[in-house]
Amino acid sequence: SLVELGKMILQETGKNPVTYGAY
Repeated sequence: SLVELGKMILQETGKNPVTYGAY
């Protein structure tokens, strides 16, 4: 799902909550 993908990206960056907000 896009939400899980967003969480995965958020964990990798760790400094970009805006990325998670996009999902």
